[in-house]
Amino acid sequence: MNESLKRAGLAVAFLAVAAAGAGCGKKAEKEFPPASHGVNGSFTPSSAATCARPDQLSLQPASTNGSVVNINLTATDCDASMLLNGVNFELGFDDSILDFVGCSAAPIFPGNKLAPGTPACTIAAAGDLVGTVALQLPNSFRVSGGVSALVRLTFSVKQKGVSSPINLLNTDSLSGTTLFFADPVTQFVTPYTLGGTAYAGGTIISN
Repeated sequence: MNESLKRAGLAVAFLAVAAAGAGCGKKAEKEFPPASHGVNGSFTPSSAATCARPDQLSLQPASTNGSVVNINLTATDCDASMLLNGVNFELGFDDSILDFVGCSAAPIFPGNKLAPGTPACTIAAAGDLVGTVALQLPNSFRVSGGVSALVRLTFSVKQKGVSSPINLLNTDSLSGTTLFFADPVTQFVTPYTLGGTAYAGGTIISN
């Protein structure tokens, strides 16, 4: 299948599953065991998740365990103005330095309300990760408390003394990276346009 079609198909997969009955929920924020090759990784965000920038979608550090680095895809909405059903995302990274291990939904997505088949994450091309997580319709949510993790992303660093930027790609697009709302009746999907400066990635480094 053409890679662009794969990305588009995954990015809007929630349309086929969000209205379906409950499936098996994904365990939130799964932790993976450390790799055994003596590498210690860490993540530095390019922008903090604070109310200085009210509407933002960013990558933030979660935890590390040896070479395994956990990152949270995080929404900032300090006035709770966005009514949401989920998030689509596309990340670019250096796959000569990092292995993608897996993803899981954060607690803001209750397991018994997740759209079946989500969270879904796949490597669409070398160094190109695409994914989605959504609630079954008619469920929706708002970001309470201003900042909330949405998705836990786990990478493993292959070697010492290296770094890889991780960038949010194709922003403000349902086929890339965007928060979205799906009308429970019509299933018409509205992406939230945040603008380029409201998306922030970061860098994984190792020692």
